[in-house]
Amino acid sequence: MELSVNMSQKQILSQHMQQSAEILQMGTLTLFEYIQNLAMENPIVEWEEPQKEQEYDKVLKKLEWLDASDEQNKRYYQEEREDSEENDDWKFQQQSGQTLEEYLLFQINILPIEAKERAVLTFLAESIEESGYLAEGSLQAAKQQFHICQQQVQKALKQLQMLEPAGVGARNLQECLLLQIKRKDKKYPVCEKIIEQYLEVLAKNQLHIIAKELKIKMVEVVAASDMIKTLSPKPGRGFSSNEKTEYVIPDVIVKQNGENFFVVRNDRFLPKLKINEYYRDILLTDTSAAAKEYITSKIRQAEWVMQCIAKREATLLKVVECIIQMQKPFFLQKQDSLSPMRLCDVAQKAGVHESTVSRAVREKYLQCAQGVFALSYFFSTGVSTKSEEQVSVDCIKKQIIKLIEQEDKKKPFSDRALAEVLNQQGVEISRRTVAKYRDALGIAGASGRKVF
Repeated sequence: MELSVNMSQKQILSQHMQQSAEILQMGTLTLFEYIQNLAMENPIVEWEEPQKEQEYDKVLKKLEWLDASDEQNKRYYQEEREDSEENDDWKFQQQSGQTLEEYLLFQINILPIEAKERAVLTFLAESIEESGYLAEGSLQAAKQQFHICQQQVQKALKQLQMLEPAGVGARNLQECLLLQIKRKDKKYPVCEKIIEQYLEVLAKNQLHIIAKELKIKMVEVVAASDMIKTLSPKPGRGFSSNEKTEYVIPDVIVKQNGENFFVVRNDRFLPKLKINEYYRDILLTDTSAAAKEYITSKIRQAEWVMQCIAKREATLLKVVECIIQMQKPFFLQKQDSLSPMRLCDVAQKAGVHESTVSRAVREKYLQCAQGVFALSYFFSTGVSTKSEEQVSVDCIKKQIIKLIEQEDKKKPFSDRALAEVLNQQGVEISRRTVAKYRDALGIAGASGRKVF
């Protein structure tokens, strides 16, 4: 048996450092829940909602800095006040609307059928997914629950598929499209054959193969293809969803004054933490050592969390200010694409570690004149050009979109042709990279874009 000694260095984060890093990467909603849980677990901590007066005080301070006599600043103050009044009364409500299940059950209730048939049909309707397709295993489950044979459950399925909207109750895309095309007033035998036998070929836009196989003219295949494209692959689309809409709350708001920008923390949704003075007074009284030790530990925990939150806010503002400086043309709306920017670039400018920037931008959102963006949106790698400058991936993607929009649809650009055009424009890019960006944009290849 041999013994060996290996020396290695490891960086071990203390519990306080781990907590600080955890708070730094929290978004507004996550931090709100964290503060609520802390207040419930730690009796020393109290929290209160920010008051409207505090918001107006901040606005007045900004006006003093901006010079209130300036007409533009008065307009800014008016907008700020209106936003404050509106946001204080925000009450997001789920829009009420009829779901697909409710619509199907309404139709089933007025059908002249027996009670058991209605029960089976209701069971299948309740097994419909929001897309309009029948959930896998529903037929078998109906057989077992209602003790019916295969013929009876197939009859119930046929009744379900006769309801509105057309295509509901289908078990796959092919069945969904066939149900819809057969529901048309006019017969479309070519469409039915294409759906039954050549759906994958149609998806690849290889219409010449379909024309050759079916021995029909290309014009007939094109007409059939256009008709199939009018069908809905998800018949349940358009009905109200049972899922709740999630709203994004921006962590910071970017305001503009001419060509200058300043960042405002959107802290109106975050409660304010403070330490209950009653427990501080207990420490001054003649209480037991155990009680004093408990209260002291809880006060230290609360103070540390408050320091971490303050550090999170300061770091976030510093990082966002650096982002604005490096992406100023975008915020000034002088260009619609971003400049190349990496985490290490912001870290170097802000004077912090790259991991700190990564945590600071995680799950954070920014609101500006152009809309609401995730902070991660502003980071983009660069692609070299012949002029030794770099352009962002976002810019390359927009160039690809523009080239595809302007191409001859009868002879669309291949990925290699797109790469050659971009190289002629000074962007050094390979065919494989063009294909990667095109797929990310959800744009089909040359064969899929071809118009016959």
